[in-house]
Amino acid sequence: MEYFKLLFKNFHSKTFVEKHFSSEEQKIIRDIKKTANNGPFIDSDISTLLHLQLKNVPTSDEELDKYVFIAIKGIGKGNRENIVELLKKKRSSD
Repeated sequence: MEYFKLLFKNFHSKTFVEKHFSSEEQKIIRDIKKTANNGPFIDSDISTLLHLQLKNVPTSDEELDKYVFIAIKGIGKGNRENIVELLKKKRSSD
């Protein structure tokens, strides 16, 4: 979880993002940065980014909520409850 905190603490650093995120994740990050706080796809984009980050990490619902909290705190956008629900749906469909 500490590495995850580091990732989202430095979410707005272009050089950090280029070094630590895949090209697919970087595209999603650019979309998130361009989207307004209340944009229609912001929660979906954030949940997709988190899904890619946590794809192989076994987590409980409580841990998932903590990861979402860390991410939206670093990003500065998103609705926690919506993102958690979207993320649960993505994880259950894998």
